[in-house]
Order: sequence, then structure tokens, then C-alpha cells
Amino acid sequence: MLHILFYSCKLASDSCSMQKTKTIYVNARFVTQPLTGVQRYAFECCIQMKKANPGLIFLSPKNIARHEWAKQLNVRVIGFNRGHLWEQIDLAFYLFSKKDFVLFNPCNTAPWMLTMNYITVHDISYALCKDNNSFLFGIWYNFLIPPIIKRAKHIFTVSETVKKQLTAFYGTAPEKISITFNGIADIFETNGLMPVQKEKIILAVGSLSKRKNLAILIEAFLGSSLKNEYVLIIAGASYQAYSKITLDSNDRIEINSSLTDEELKVYYQRAEIFVSLSLYEGFGVPVLEAMYSNCRVLCADIPTYRELFEDYVYFCNHLDKEDISQTLETMSKNELSKPVDQELLKRSIRFLKALPICCRG
Repeated sequence: MLHILFYSCKLASDSCSMQKTKTIYVNARFVTQPLTGVQRYAFECCIQMKKANPGLIFLSPKNIARHEWAKQLNVRVIGFNRGHLWEQIDLAFYLFSKKDFVLFNPCNTAPWMLTMNYITVHDISYALCKDNNSFLFGIWYNFLIPPIIKRAKHIFTVSETVKKQLTAFYGTAPEKISITFNGIADIFETNGLMPVQKEKIILAVGSLSKRKNLAILIEAFLGSSLKNEYVLIIAGASYQAYSKITLDSNDRIEINSSLTDEELKVYYQRAEIFVSLSLYEGFGVPVLEAMYSNCRVLCADIPTYRELFEDYVYFCNHLDKEDISQTLETMSKNELSKPVDQELLKRSIRFLKALPICCRG
């Protein structure tokens, strides 16, 4: 059973004296999108929202790609456009005809014309890691997101680090932002902490983009003695929004872009070491999943990872392949990377399962 933090299941109007309940709509465009951590967050969050409040209405374009998700959420298809056009035109004009509503947007973007948006901003990588994204994606997000953040009724984000960045970059009032930490999917809870025979596998999980810093991981791996004993497995796919990168593979390096959730869970269970050398993250769900799967974890020395995982993981200079190699070799010789109390880890993970179930007026 998920341990959920309920902000509120009912929404008040701007005036505290008015008690009329608003209809909660959810921007479910994520059921049409490729699967990344953001879409996974949206689905897991919305499933819990629906359990708490069956009256929620989920709205989506017609080009649904994740039919099982749409079925579970009872998604209502509206409009004729797709993608951002649907979000900015069809969704906005559909809601203009409604009264006493709010719109929850779990995936960074929202109809900028609306003023009753509640939005989850997962990170601002489009502003901080500009060479990570395609040219058009960067222009669009840097044009779209700032006014959405400014006009939003309330903002959720996934770490204190991102909250500080929103305040610094956009002047957003701290009281307008709530931190609702990410959690792991239910599939990882099933036998998640049962002992599994570990193998000589170093695992990295994430999109094949510059921000994930995978090229230096490959260089560090091939430059270490571990290449003779371990296999490096990179689980991730390329997306149009990101600048393209090319990664070399050989008999010691496997790149897998089409894993199911169950297959990914098995990789976590088998892997002895997990590595995330990201240049920037808003949270880093794969790190949490690796911890839960009893991997020894190596992280980039970035603010988000220090905030969330400092007591549980190893850190390295993620721009120095020699330091990465040396830290990996040290970890390979230790039976445990960090002395983690399993009951404490369970409690920590349950705390991290706080999700933005509903919005506050």
C-alpha cells in the first residue's frame, strides 16, 4: 500500500469565505507520449489521485499510445489536435467553457492562457543544460515555461534544489511552491527487498542524452580494470527532444533501449553497481530504485543528489574519468558500498512516496 501525502481532496476558491468545491481536471497528455520518468510519475500520481477522488476528469488528445493507462484512468478524449497544439488550443478552449474548475498538469507544461493551473515542474534542464536539447525544443520550452510558472495557481516540484532554482530564475515566491518527492512504482515493491544473487554488472538507467553524461562513464569503464570482470549495461532510449549522442558498444558494453518495467526491475536486482553521472537532475528516480534493489550506488556530485541521497551513496567528480574509474574500483572491492539499515531504507522510501494527490486552493 502506498503511503500518500494528501494535500487536499477539495479545492477552495480564492476567497476563504467561499466553500464551493471545484471540479478537478487533469491534463493527461502523458498517455500519448514516449515513456520517461516524467510520464511514469504522472501515471503513478494520477492512479493514486483517482483512488482518492473518483470524480477527477482526465483529458487527453486522441493519439493515445498507452491504452492500458488510459483505460485505468478512464481518460476522456477531446479535441482534434495533438501534442502542444492540443494542450495550448483544444484543452484551453474546452476548459474556457467550464466553471469552477482547476487543472492539474503533472508533466511540466500547461495551457498558458489558463490561470487555474496547478503544475508539477520536474526540473529546469531546458534552461540550465541548453546543449542537451534539440534547438526547437529549447526555444519552445524557454518561451513557454516562464509565463506558465508565473501564471500558475500553485507549483509542485520534486526536490528542494529545484524549488530554489525556480525561486532564483523566475522570482517565484517560495510559498507558491510545494515539494512532493518522487517515489518508486509498485512493481519495485513486489519482493523489492528480497535477497537476489548479484552479478558483475554495472548498470546505468536514463535517456540517451548529453545531460546523462554516459560517454564519460563508458570511457571510465574501459579505462579501468573492471572491464575484464564486469559488464556495463546502459538502459535508456533516445528522444526527439534531446540532442543526439552516439555511444559505442562492444562485448563488455550493452545498450538496451526497449526494456519493459519487469525487465528493468530484473536488471536492478542483478546489478552489483549502479551509476548515475548526470550533469543535472531534478530528482533521480533510478537512484532510488537502485537503492531499493540493494545496488551499490555511485552518483555525480551535484546538488540534487547531495540533498536526497548523501547518506546512502558514493560520490565522484563526474567530469573526471580517472576519479570515476578509481571510485568504481573501490566500490567493486567493498562488500557493501554504504552501511544502509534496511528498515531505515524502507521508511525513507515510504516517505519519498509523497505525491501531489490534489491541489490546494
